[in-house]
Amino acid sequence: MVEEHIKNKYKHYKKLYKLPALEKLDSEFELSTIERDDLLLSDIRRKISEKIDFFCEIIENSLQPDTASIASMHECKFLEDEEKEKLYMTYKKLMLMNKSALLLGIHSTEEEEATFINEAFKNLPELKQHILTHARKMKDTWVNHTDIQEELGYFG
Repeated sequence: MVEEHIKNKYKHYKKLYKLPALEKLDSEFELSTIERDDLLLSDIRRKISEKIDFFCEIIENSLQPDTASIASMHECKFLEDEEKEKLYMTYKKLMLMNKSALLLGIHSTEEEEATFINEAFKNLPELKQHILTHARKMKDTWVNHTDIQEELGYFG
């Protein structure tokens, strides 16, 4: 649960910049771990950035699997070219948001931070849905029985 002093400071920003409801942001980005309110908008941007990084990592593991990872190698075998293209388009959008957050981390105004928060909150649900669909497919790859020889090759 978000602390009271954070809620009060956010009310001011919400009204000033037409930000989303704090409860919705907290539910999506775990804002309740923010303890200080002196850089609240920057801290919210950082929390959003963490989620974006998490999503990017999921996609990276599928588009560029680590050959040392049995899981990545297994899962990437089930991706069709069309799915890879969709994943890459999602990745590009996430990376654009990621780099925008990076730039704000170097220099920003409250207004720029608020704009980022609003844009991310507006755009992430669609991207999240695509990643969720992909994650479900990756989970399903483990339902089908695979031969250990096929997965790991010859042990001989």
